[in-house]
Amino acid sequence: VRNITQVALASEQYVVNNNNLTTYFSPTYTPLFSGSKVQGTLTFMGYTKYNGGADGRKIFKIEFTGNGITDIETGYDENLGHYDYGNNGMLHYYYFSLNGPLLTTSNTNQITANCKLKNGIEDAQVSFNVFGNNTLQQTFMQWVEYK
Repeated sequence: VRNITQVALASEQYVVNNNNLTTYFSPTYTPLFSGSKVQGTLTFMGYTKYNGGADGRKIFKIEFTGNGITDIETGYDENLGHYDYGNNGMLHYYYFSLNGPLLTTSNTNQITANCKLKNGIEDAQVSFNVFGNNTLQQTFMQWVEYK
């Protein structure tokens, strides 16, 4: 391991009545060496909600981009939340860590991880909330640079 650093989400991100793919966090890392392998691990704390309806599914993605790596986007279609066939609604709290792929650097240009969420439908009762308080207690990205 050549370097480890962590970037915390500065403040809570709340999206309601909107079904656009929304970037809620864009942590960056500048590699120390060209030719390294870099991995971002997102620790996510938040919830998804649909008050009194069925479709609580979300799209969760992370897009790794930069001039010194091959850009890659993780996540596919509706991959978070659930569909309630009883049509009663849902509220799910999440706290997990998700490893990104190993990114091979060709230079020391900055890498950005655009963390994105999308509500399945646009409705005033449909939302997601990502917790952030500029500490490592809630949502943050850990970057590790390997030889």
